Amino acid sequence: MGQKFALAALDAVIHRGLRAAGVADSARYTGPEGGPVVDDVRVYVDRDVMPIGETGQALAPRTEIGIVLKPGLQPLQNGRVEVDGDVFLLGKRIGGDSSLSRWVVRRG
Repeated sequence: MGQKFALAALDAVIHRGLRAAGVADSARYTGPEGGPVVDDVRVYVDRDVMPIGETGQALAPRTEIGIVLKPGLQPLQNGRVEVDGDVFLLGKRIGGDSSLSRWVVRRG
């Protein structure tokens, strides 16, 4: 088993545990312009996470979503994520690796 596969499997196991604890979610992803729909997408929604000020003493209302990647899922800018009654549109990809894609989002 290669590192890429092992890390993806580890991310999936960690997400299941965090979801059971109520700190991670399952979502529906729809590609831009009604593109492919993928259900049971594992996500982390982080609200109010942008530090502001010289020492980062306050947080601004920026929302980020981490999407655990799986076969058949390729998040794209302007893709739609429906999670826990909220709808978000993917804005700018800000990070990630072979098993997680991280985005700044806006309400959709």
